[in-house]
Amino acid sequence: MGSLLNSFEEEEEEEEKKKKFRIANTVYRCLRGMAPEYLSEVLNCFPVKQRPPSRYQLRSSQSNQLIVPLVKLSTYGPRSFAVAGPTICNSLPEYLRDPELLIDNFRRQLKTYRRHSGALETLCLCAL
Repeated sequence: MGSLLNSFEEEEEEEEKKKKFRIANTVYRCLRGMAPEYLSEVLNCFPVKQRPPSRYQLRSSQSNQLIVPLVKLSTYGPRSFAVAGPTICNSLPEYLRDPELLIDNFRRQLKTYRRHSGALETLCLCAL
């Protein structure tokens, strides 16, 4: 019975990793104009480098992080694409957030990153 429960938990973890991979891939496509318009509109965020100029020189202005909108509902808010997408992409290493990275290279490196580090499974998204 214990091994059956463990295999079920492992399958659930694998499904979570796949969901997060798909979300990261979709955000990549949205940022490069390769996704449907309605997804790009729902994302409703843009890279920090494209923000309006500010008189403050923050460290975040030098990175390729996305804006994560505030959520009002803790039940649904973190699972929405507008929040989960930027959260997942901001947790990726800098080399995966490179704006010049091609889609094939991004997918390959993201799969390698997911497989070797397991970092996509440890993201703090409660219940995707």
